[in-house]
Amino acid sequence: MQTDWKTFESALKKDLQHLRSGEKESLRFLTAVHPVLWYWLIAAEHHLQDLPCLDPAGCHPTEMHFLLERLAQCDQTMTEADLLDFVDNQIHYSLHRLATHRVCFFRDTHEEIWPWAYVPYPHWRTRYGVTRPDIQPVPMQPEDARHTQNLLHHLKTWYLRLEP
Repeated sequence: MQTDWKTFESALKKDLQHLRSGEKESLRFLTAVHPVLWYWLIAAEHHLQDLPCLDPAGCHPTEMHFLLERLAQCDQTMTEADLLDFVDNQIHYSLHRLATHRVCFFRDTHEEIWPWAYVPYPHWRTRYGVTRPDIQPVPMQPEDARHTQNLLHHLKTWYLRLEP
C-alpha cells in the first residue's frame, strides 16, 4: 500500500504553526541549508504523529513538537556538516526516548504495547482505537539501541528512498 505523504506533510506544517516565530525561522534556515531535512521531518511525522510527549513533566503536547523545538535550537553559524550532525543527534535523541519509554494501553484483560521500532504510531493507534496511551519509563535494552539505529536509518533513507 502506497503511503500518502501529503497527509504527513500537512500534519508537519500544522505542528510547525505551534512553534514560536524564532523557532520557525530557525527551522526555515535549517531546511534551506539542508533541504533533505524537510523529507526527514515528514518521515518522522509519519512515525510519531500525535504521539503524546514521552516526558510527563515536559510542556510539549506531542513528541514531534518536542523534536521540532529541539531542532530549532540550532546555531545558524554552523557549517552544513555540523548541521547534519546536529539534526542526526536530535532525531537520534527522540528515538532514544522511544527506546526508554513503554507506550501501551490495556485492552480487555491484556496489555497492548506499541512496537515503536516497526509500526508507526498513527497506524498502531488507529488499529486499536487508542485515545491516550499509558507512557512509562523503562530501562533501555541492548536490542532497543539497535532498533534506534535501524529506525534512524529507516527515517532517513528507506521511507523516502533519499539515498541509494
